[in-house]
Amino acid sequence: MRKRPVAGGSPHTREDALSETGCAFSPLKTYDPKALPVPRRRVRAWDTYFIFSPRCALTLTVSNQGNVEADSITLWDFDEKRVLSASRPARLLAGRRILPQAPDEGMVRAEGKEYEITFRAEPHSRQLYGHMYDFRGADQSLLFDLELRVPGADRVVSMTSFEGKADCFYFGQKLNCLPVNGRVILNRAEYLFSPASSFACLDRARCVLPRKCAWLTASATGAAGGKTLGFSLAQGLGRDSANENALFWGGKAHQLGAVLFEPRIQTQGGDLLASMRIRDDEGRLDVRFEQLLQHSFKGGNALMRTTQIQSMGHFSGFAALESGDRVQFDHLTGCLRKISAKG
Repeated sequence: MRKRPVAGGSPHTREDALSETGCAFSPLKTYDPKALPVPRRRVRAWDTYFIFSPRCALTLTVSNQGNVEADSITLWDFDEKRVLSASRPARLLAGRRILPQAPDEGMVRAEGKEYEITFRAEPHSRQLYGHMYDFRGADQSLLFDLELRVPGADRVVSMTSFEGKADCFYFGQKLNCLPVNGRVILNRAEYLFSPASSFACLDRARCVLPRKCAWLTASATGAAGGKTLGFSLAQGLGRDSANENALFWGGKAHQLGAVLFEPRIQTQGGDLLASMRIRDDEGRLDVRFEQLLQHSFKGGNALMRTTQIQSMGHFSGFAALESGDRVQFDHLTGCLRKISAKG
């Protein structure tokens, strides 16, 4: 079991170092950008929602990459085997958007010409709504209106440092197994999300990254054996990316060991393979990923750039709870990502 923070307050000391690293299953620390020891242009913050259904998936991102605002919408149509994605041109030195410090309150809003993306946090839900009237050109518009239920279950909040980089850190939060109700409209096509079969994950991060870094993540959510089931995994993200690794079963989080993606792949360059195996070093996780669709994109500008390869597909295998009981699952929908950042 990895170390878990036990104290509240800021994650930084007065000397601008991390007060401690580790993970918790509730938000014990408070992110305060004013306490950071680096200029604002180096701070990255993002909220990304992954919404899965048997027919499709939707990815929504609102982010600040230093002085650059970057937003994107991606629709994954499993039936038609196509990926439709659009991002808005990064606005250098925009400076008007501040993502909320607290994880369960406030509103994230991105808006510009012909588009709006809003994430509204309420006590037991998230309201996601917006539009992009020129989603794929003037003849294609996309609208979405979704409610995610947040049942008050465990989440993973992690803090990690980077080897030899005293001013760098990653402060992340993962919410998983959020039932979804709502719809997405693409022109005349309608994609429905029912809480019986549709679930979402939130990837929330506030961080200062090294000038060059790369990592792998895997997220999945659904149901098995009459209970919600999901997991969040990372490799290569900071000194101890295992802080991120957890299984979610019936609302309770179970921390996993360090994970290995097989066959081994380079975090820099190259696509994700159509079939991969993921295991943890404690023998409590062994899953096979089978790809349905893959998409890659780049964001940022010449000063700060992020490259992502995202692969949607199904995870099948087993995971063991901390009690030792095994949970078998088949065709759990999720996303595998390879991310590299420079700047």
